[in-house]
Amino acid sequence: SEGERIAGAEAGARLGAAWEELHLLHSLSGEMTVGASPRDFITRTLAELRETLGCRWTALRVSGPAEQLLDPALGGIVGDGIDAASARRILSGTPAPARALVVGSDLVLAPVRREEQQLGLLVACERTATAVGGDGAMSNWERTLVETAAGHLAVFLDNARLYRDLDAMFMGSLSALVSAIDAK
Repeated sequence: SEGERIAGAEAGARLGAAWEELHLLHSLSGEMTVGASPRDFITRTLAELRETLGCRWTALRVSGPAEQLLDPALGGIVGDGIDAASARRILSGTPAPARALVVGSDLVLAPVRREEQQLGLLVACERTATAVGGDGAMSNWERTLVETAAGHLAVFLDNARLYRDLDAMFMGSLSALVSAIDAK
């Protein structure tokens, strides 16, 4: 019947969306290694998110303690599919929302936050209609994917910061030990 066909199509669409989310999670989780370059992880995450959503561009503005993990020349902005100056112009005045949200029909904003610590703002924009077979508008599904990616970025950035701090403490201890040995 027509109702069963529609129900089957809706179930297929939900399964497809679940597959895309699982694929994104698997891809991001596989890249989260100790000592990995924050910029490389961010770049791969932005590219994977852009490809999964079919967006023209994605970008991340890092802030707070996460800013120290990137080259200062980047100004805390990393983008995929957008030049740094344009990304900076768009992101510099955009406040991070409390939760991920769709703005208009073609922009998703998601805070990158670990516990109560704000680490940045993740943005996906300009979804192409041809990539989705529709009008290109962002939906709650895209919002969920961007929010998921923001969560993975938050965990990675926090772990990278902790790893950097641990490395600095180790080097400080080693330096103190060498100084103590030299003093004898």
